[in-house]
Amino acid sequence: MSKVTKKQLQQKIDRQETRIDRLVGMLAKKGFYDKFKNLDQSIFDDEPPHLTWAAIEEDGSVYLFAKKPFIDLHKWAAGVDEIEVYVGNEYDASNWQNSLIERESKELIGSDLCRAMLARGDLMVVVWSGRSDDDARLQAKNADLIDPAINIVSHFNGGYFYDVWGSGHKGAVPISLSTGLELTSSEAGL
Repeated sequence: MSKVTKKQLQQKIDRQETRIDRLVGMLAKKGFYDKFKNLDQSIFDDEPPHLTWAAIEEDGSVYLFAKKPFIDLHKWAAGVDEIEVYVGNEYDASNWQNSLIERESKELIGSDLCRAMLARGDLMVVVWSGRSDDDARLQAKNADLIDPAINIVSHFNGGYFYDVWGSGHKGAVPISLSTGLELTSSEAGL
């Protein structure tokens, strides 16, 4: 068995890297990479307004998140009991660790919308309430397991939304009386 020197080993590595670069170039010329989609703001089209983050995972699948996710080993994660939604695959995962994007805010949602409705003079706003907006949405999503916290908010003071019974809530997500779904600012007339 012959001994391989560091220089010989480095030469072999350099040759392999050159071969890989040529192969990648050939695949690019044949349009191989054109099959993969790039992540952009269109991923949020027709998605609920509380899903404000999107990221590509190592396998090219895309997930939407209500809270800003973090990398947990080889995937994006938002934490226990946080909302994440699978959107699809076929996305370019070549730089998945840097794929995180935030929805460009076009409309007020959640507590921001509730504050704006109260500020314009609405006397009462029907909301899902909880420790946070995400908590309120999670309760509404899991209505089969627990009763969703539906309340009528009458004012905001000191960082809390107060319902007509005097209880304070950190999160207040306005909902439509006709559909029972979360309101957007355009639906609320703002």
